[in-house]
Amino acid sequence: MLVPVPRSSLTKPNTIWPARRVCEELVREGLGDDVLPLLIRQTAIPKSAGSTDRPPLAVHVRSLAVQKRLVPPSRLVLVDDVITSGTTMMACAIRLARAFPGVPVSGFALARVQSQGDPVRVLESAQERIVISGTRCSRGVVSE
Repeated sequence: MLVPVPRSSLTKPNTIWPARRVCEELVREGLGDDVLPLLIRQTAIPKSAGSTDRPPLAVHVRSLAVQKRLVPPSRLVLVDDVITSGTTMMACAIRLARAFPGVPVSGFALARVQSQGDPVRVLESAQERIVISGTRCSRGVVSE
């Protein structure tokens, strides 16, 4: 199941949700079974791209809610259009791991960028492993 990462703002009717669009295209191309928008942004947070004042992981986690399912999925893949710091993806992974213990959660993004108030620049692709242990989350590069 592909799970779109929520936007930093609250979702309004008829607004574009880039991560959901990416999920829908991946399913259309046979790279996923279904799109499952399990995560809801309850509180808007500052957008990471172009910002030097990013909220900490705990703020991200508190701003998200998970829609429960009667039958838990067998595997979840978080999908985002762009990763800047990775904090939103980690917060989403924490929320899903708490809601669906034992269900593997992984992540995918179309682009990884870096910005510190300067113009955003695209970085080389990388694969990182996110490890969730209780309320702590860490990450490390697997390969480049």
